[in-house]
Parts: sequence; structure tokens; C-alpha cells
Amino acid sequence: MVIDVKVSAVLRFYVKFPEHFLKGDRVEVPEGATVEQVLQRLHFPERINVFVILNGIPSDRGKVLKEGDEMHVLAPLSGG
Repeated sequence: MVIDVKVSAVLRFYVKFPEHFLKGDRVEVPEGATVEQVLQRLHFPERINVFVILNGIPSDRGKVLKEGDEMHVLAPLSGG
């Protein structure tokens, strides 16, 4: 199945092929794939905390994806 993935610019240094995901790209994943599996496929280190929006709704890493889902990977906000 195919999903759309967009990675925020701040996180591009962690993605294997950043030029594909800054504007969004389609990614082929197996049926039943989870958000976590997509993050692993993009080569995000486990130590990097990211915020995932799936179809406009915050999502956890265990969420099972469906055909045509839109996944945005964002850096968490911080302040001081």
C-alpha cells in the first residue's frame, strides 16, 4: 500500500533520503505497517523524539496505517 510522508526540515538530517520527504513523498509500505515501522524505514534513530500527525490527528507509533494515509513527522516544540 502507499502512504504520503512529509518530514519537517529540522529533522531532515536524520532521514536517509531527505530530498524526497521535505515536500512530501509517497512511500510503499506493507499492509499492516505501523507508524514506528515507517520511522525505522526512514532511518530515524530511536533516541530522536518526533511528533507524528496522521491525517491531521496526533498519532502514536503503534498506529496501523491504511492506504492513502498522510503522515507528517515533526520535531517536538520546546520553550524556555
